[in-house]
Amino acid sequence: SVDEAVVEFKNGRPALVTFSIYNRGDSGGMGPSEFEALYKSVGSAVGQALKVAPQQQRPGMNQAVRMVSWQWQSPLCIAQMDYNDYTGKGSKAGLPEFLRLKLAPAGNKDWNFGASPTGLLTKTVGRATLIKSVTKGEGGDVYIKGVPMVDQGDKGYCVVASCQRLFEFYQIACDQHELAQLAGSSAEQGTDSRLMETVLGKIDSKFKTRFKMLMSASLRNEDSYRPTPAKFNTVIKDHVAQGIPLLWSLELGTAPEEPPLRDLQSTGGHMRMIIGYNEAKGQVLFSDSWGAGHELKRMNATDAFGVTRGLYVMFPRG
Repeated sequence: SVDEAVVEFKNGRPALVTFSIYNRGDSGGMGPSEFEALYKSVGSAVGQALKVAPQQQRPGMNQAVRMVSWQWQSPLCIAQMDYNDYTGKGSKAGLPEFLRLKLAPAGNKDWNFGASPTGLLTKTVGRATLIKSVTKGEGGDVYIKGVPMVDQGDKGYCVVASCQRLFEFYQIACDQHELAQLAGSSAEQGTDSRLMETVLGKIDSKFKTRFKMLMSASLRNEDSYRPTPAKFNTVIKDHVAQGIPLLWSLELGTAPEEPPLRDLQSTGGHMRMIIGYNEAKGQVLFSDSWGAGHELKRMNATDAFGVTRGLYVMFPRG
């Protein structure tokens, strides 16, 4: 059984399949001995199916989390199994976070399993490319087009799922399960926004980005920090014009939005991505990490400012 399966297409044909066989957020906790039995069982099954022996891969330089990787190369396909390296002693010891299996066509020469857990090459996009993603829609919408969707599922991974979407937009390899380990995310309670500020500040160099807090609940009591609706709107417009999405921490359930919240999370802390605005209608355009149907949504800009806990940006370096 698998927790998640993602199929990526290129020119209308499947180019990569990623199976999440285990991740802490969906599967719940698993001890080292149980996890070891699982990955050995999976590895044995893959080897028997492909009729080749695996080769252990060196850890990639761009990995946020140190991983153990085994790769099978056969005429049928290329397969790679990854899991976080939880071994260690004392305070350095960890817990199993994820086990994933990736499959690609045997003739795919561009795939770099070791450096790209999400299926994207670890080469950041330039400012000129980002600007080209800015689109003007009907009715006055101005928004960033092409931000990848990541579905966090039922778990409280809104922060790390949003970060994965941002990194994929920049073509930086990472996924929500790796970030969940770094951020200390809980499937039930999500990720504390202030903790995420600290985590993002530490890992920005690893992802070739520059992290900056634009608005933060942790700064509201400082005399030098006086956020206003006008400043909020200006910050959004300036960054959207550059093709740079904003990570938006907010309180759900206290302001109306389009479409209205229904079966998903309706109250409490949440993180979204602000990807645009409509000045004529006085709206903020945003996107949720809840899968199809949540790519482009909207809220009154004044209401959006009122429910904001934090606003963050991560710029590609260069």
